[in-house]
Amino acid sequence: MFFTGEIHEETGTIVPKPFFARWILPGLALQLLVNPVMSDVFKILKSCLEASHRLDLGRVLRWGMALLPVSYQLIIAMGNYFKEKLEQFVKKQNESTVKITLTDI
Repeated sequence: MFFTGEIHEETGTIVPKPFFARWILPGLALQLLVNPVMSDVFKILKSCLEASHRLDLGRVLRWGMALLPVSYQLIIAMGNYFKEKLEQFVKKQNESTVKITLTDI
């Protein structure tokens, strides 16, 4: 079985691998290694890791944790804004489509 788990020796059942080993390593890590388009993402990731190492990883993690609630709220607000705009756009498109369809009859 491909990345689903390992067979338990005593019970014979499949025991799933931990989250990181099951999803992140085969997905993101494999894509970074084999996909040529992902070379830019790899360079960005590498430069971010180097910068965090220069600044001190602990400091970067503390700042990240401090800014997490603010950035989370910003992402949620942006998502709600875009959802509202998308709903307005779809409603407009549906109205114009209905008008065009009814006039064609």
